[in-house]
Amino acid sequence: MLMASILFVLPVGGYSGGANSVVQETKGLNRVGQRASIAVDEKNIDSFKRCYSTEFDIISNLVCFKDYNDLLNKIRNYDVVVATVGTQATNVFSMVRNHNSNNHKKITLAYYIQDYEPLFFEKDTPEWQKTRASYDEASDVICFAKTDWICNIVQKNHNVSVKRVLPSIDHDCYIPSAEQSSKITISAMIRPGTPRRAPHRTARILNILSSKYKKSHNVNVVSFGCQKETLQENGIILDPAISHQGQLTREQVAQVLRESSLFLDLSDFQAFGRTGIESMACGAVPVMPVFGGAQEFVVDKQNGYLVDPRFDSSIINAIDDYLALTEKRKRVMRNDALNKAAEFSIHRAALSMSCVLTQ
Repeated sequence: MLMASILFVLPVGGYSGGANSVVQETKGLNRVGQRASIAVDEKNIDSFKRCYSTEFDIISNLVCFKDYNDLLNKIRNYDVVVATVGTQATNVFSMVRNHNSNNHKKITLAYYIQDYEPLFFEKDTPEWQKTRASYDEASDVICFAKTDWICNIVQKNHNVSVKRVLPSIDHDCYIPSAEQSSKITISAMIRPGTPRRAPHRTARILNILSSKYKKSHNVNVVSFGCQKETLQENGIILDPAISHQGQLTREQVAQVLRESSLFLDLSDFQAFGRTGIESMACGAVPVMPVFGGAQEFVVDKQNGYLVDPRFDSSIINAIDDYLALTEKRKRVMRNDALNKAAEFSIHRAALSMSCVLTQ
């Protein structure tokens, strides 16, 4: 394994699973002897710093850029430049190819594919076209992803080879609580700005649960993921009994997950489902969509539940199944979830990524 300087181009403000992945794996790469940094655009830099304020080593080494012409002047000392966002990947490709055509020292071009992004947009829109182009124009790019589902869907639709790397979990942040409450807590993330995360469906199910169980069971319902004003702006009304925690940092999310018995991800699909696997690391049992990559770590009714999010009955039946379990069986599911999450680490993920990027 060669040592290299690696720059991840991450033009986002944080508060997402994809950004968390890049931050964690950048930390891991530095720990295994690489020199890795993250480039964030001016528009998002302040939000990014707030989100990852406790990650001093990451924040202190950020590369801030105004546009890709500006970033072009800052990449010359790197061996590898990695695109991470589908709508901007071709901009990164063009920038690195521009550098390589005008400099003796060549930079390796890579693409960390964290989802199949054409599914995010309406067909034939500019964003849909950009994300498809990010795969179609990647013949000279090292493409890699953390689930077989992503690898297969890109390979099938674009005839591009995608290498499989291991996903990471930050076990310094996502750890179980030593004490377990006798009260059942069900938590879920609501993100109105991301339609595929099904915010209205999630709110509807939480309202059903709050109404159904607040008298017959000792159940507490918690949501997080956005400010309360954002819920109102998007016409989302939660039962007053639901505790909405707002937009949280990684550490605050981990605390909610530690206090949860069940974590619900009711997205249309999940390419990976980072918060689901993080909930398992915190001792919660996840309820995940059957569509996508969650099947690679959730075994239905063993360490979590896989549901068809198109049908409320599929979701409610899974929750009813969990609530009907004996306390012993709930502990077994929790332990199985913890054991599965323990298979994923920043160190292992960084080593697998390092091998791909420095081959």
